[in-house]
Amino acid sequence: MPLVGLVGIGSLVLSLVHICSKVLQKWGVKGA
Repeated sequence: MPLVGLVGIGSLVLSLVHICSKVLQKWGVKGA
């Protein structure tokens, strides 16, 4: 398994999780 591929996928997943958490926080504020 190429390490570069794993690092790329890991960074992509982390960025997606960060965006999802921001969106959920915005929705939570609107819901409250």
